[in-house]
Amino acid sequence: FYLYLEQKTKSCVYETSSIIHKNSCRMAEKMPKLNLQQDAPKLTQAQLDYMKIVEKQNAERVRKLLVLKKKNIATGIAIGCVAVGIYGYTMYAMKQESFLDELE
Repeated sequence: FYLYLEQKTKSCVYETSSIIHKNSCRMAEKMPKLNLQQDAPKLTQAQLDYMKIVEKQNAERVRKLLVLKKKNIATGIAIGCVAVGIYGYTMYAMKQESFLDELE
């Protein structure tokens, strides 16, 4: 695992001026997908336990992001409703004003 990562980071040179080069370097650094049926004998119990911990942390992170997304949507809808309400009330109040009619 670490040998693979070291080889990829050494072969990838980052340039600050080239966004395309940065993105291609990041893509080259990704680890290949792990097939547990084929690779299980190669992994130690500590590595398998660590994978489970990381999966749980990732699931918790995703759950928190979904909750945050729902709260953001609710806040956006509430702010939109307030803005539409203020606009509607303003239009309603302006139709009832008759001070310009008194000047004529």
